Amino acid sequence: MATIKEDQTVEYEWTIAELKELVQSGDPEYIEKDFLIKQLQGIIQKYEHVNTVSVNYRNQLLETRHSIIQSDYTVENQKNQIDNLGKTLVRYEKENKALRELVSLWI
Repeated sequence: MATIKEDQTVEYEWTIAELKELVQSGDPEYIEKDFLIKQLQGIIQKYEHVNTVSVNYRNQLLETRHSIIQSDYTVENQKNQIDNLGKTLVRYEKENKALRELVSLWI
C-alpha cells in the first residue's frame, strides 16, 4: 500500500511531465505562461537574496548595538571609578594636611 507522500510524489511527477509536454507542444499560451513562471522565479530569487542580505544587516546592527551598550556600561563604570578616585584623593589630601599640621606642632 502506497503512503500519502508517495501518492503525492507520483502525482507531482505526473503533473510536471504533463506540463512539460504542454510547453514543448508549442502552444503559445503555454509558452507565454512558462515564460511568466520563469520571470516570477527570477523575481522570487531576487527577493530571497534581498531577504538574506537584510537578515545579515539586521544581525550586524544588533551586534553593533550590543557593542555600543557594552561600551556605554564600560564608560559609566569608568566614570564611577574616577569619581571614587577623586573623593579618595580629596580625603587623602585632607589627611595629609592634618598630619603635616600635627608634625609641625610636634616639632
